[in-house]
Amino acid sequence: MTQNTAFSRSTTSTLSVGATPQEEQAVAEFKMITEEESQLRKTGGIILAIITIAAFFTQGQNYSNLCSGAFAALATYRSGAEYQ
Repeated sequence: MTQNTAFSRSTTSTLSVGATPQEEQAVAEFKMITEEESQLRKTGGIILAIITIAAFFTQGQNYSNLCSGAFAALATYRSGAEYQ
């Protein structure tokens, strides 16, 4: 009986466990998002603020919606601004 060795070969590859030096530096500086994501969050916060203000003046000045929108806009913007 012949054995097919094409399927019995095993290749070993090294598996790197651990963080890269750049990742370790980001953790040390509490920068857990990329600069691109930071820009997106700041832009999103500004857009949320504009939408909130426009909705407030066009939909009857609902203060609970204004507070909710302002909180969301500030939280989104701040999470991006804290990166830097």
